[in-house]
Amino acid sequence: MMKKIIWHQVFSNYQVLNFSPNGRKLRLRIKQPLSGKRLALELCNRYDSFDLNVESIKISSDPGNQQSSVITLDNRPQFIVPAGATLWTDDIDFTVTKGADILIEALFSNEINRVSSSANLLSDQVVHSNIRETNNFIFGITSVALETEVDAKVIAFFGDSLTNQGYFSDSVIDNLNKRGLVATSFNAGISGNRLTCAGSGISRWKDSFGVAGINRFQVDVVDQKPDLIVSLIGLNDLFHPGTGSPLSELPTKEELIKHYKVLINLANKADIPFVPLTLPPFNYSYNQGKPSWTEEKEAIRTAFNQWLMTQENTIDINDMVRDPSDKTRLASAFDSGDHLHFSQTGGEFLGKAVAEKILYLSLLSIDRLSTKNC
Repeated sequence: MMKKIIWHQVFSNYQVLNFSPNGRKLRLRIKQPLSGKRLALELCNRYDSFDLNVESIKISSDPGNQQSSVITLDNRPQFIVPAGATLWTDDIDFTVTKGADILIEALFSNEINRVSSSANLLSDQVVHSNIRETNNFIFGITSVALETEVDAKVIAFFGDSLTNQGYFSDSVIDNLNKRGLVATSFNAGISGNRLTCAGSGISRWKDSFGVAGINRFQVDVVDQKPDLIVSLIGLNDLFHPGTGSPLSELPTKEELIKHYKVLINLANKADIPFVPLTLPPFNYSYNQGKPSWTEEKEAIRTAFNQWLMTQENTIDINDMVRDPSDKTRLASAFDSGDHLHFSQTGGEFLGKAVAEKILYLSLLSIDRLSTKNC
């Protein structure tokens, strides 16, 4: 038996949402490909100053929740997640048949009826939340781990909102599983995140943009020991300066490369295959009511992508998603409408293409995968 992450979502500081947890049941449906007999959850209160009270967490694979198991900590069904902390619950006996959805029902509260530690996704193909005020909203529960005999591959997706939205990353996982490579999802994307510096500027969302990607990569990704890392980060380093943040924060090509090399070296040191994705175009996008694209930024993006293409395992998504008649902008099929983010259809198409490239690179061998059920 081995313990595998079957789902993980990195949280950020969404205090701006003023979400009230008290009396609100959180229901998650997690799509996953494995089988197993024991399970644990990771709970997150990392960005809050008050303890999170766990009133109840039940887990089931029955949509009617008729045969549920109670999640505990130190054999207690009610406990707290201390302010600023994350913790793993007890491992509980829970039989999961191959490919069965995991259904979680949780009730949390805290003293001020506000939580900041959370995530907001667009895709719900891997995880679906019943709380929809701000897209696919998740709080409290950040990971699910399963004891299994299936040699699944855990793939970490690192980046900003293009990763956080989930369209392309969920599609990669879906397409790999369809091709016989059993893989689970690990989303370490944070909307607004930059590689070179922390969230700053005039946006009311700046606290949720997180610390610099270079400073969170070790903890959020490498320390989780995934089998493969797919990285798409650096676009906000160009998008934000001069609009939502000071132009002085715009990195040079050399600075962007220097910071990106740190990611590559950390992954190599941990012996984790690292797959960089080139930065897509963003002309005609706006930030804080101002055009975010300039010729200077385009020159940096182009030069950075040229360097990235000299690195091992790089996948050129820029070439896949750009407008054939204007290389500075997204093709309409991939454009959500804001000329920066992927549409659902475009993200899903891109995910299929990235999955094919990962298989072509032979970084994760299908031959080594076991199909034995627990």
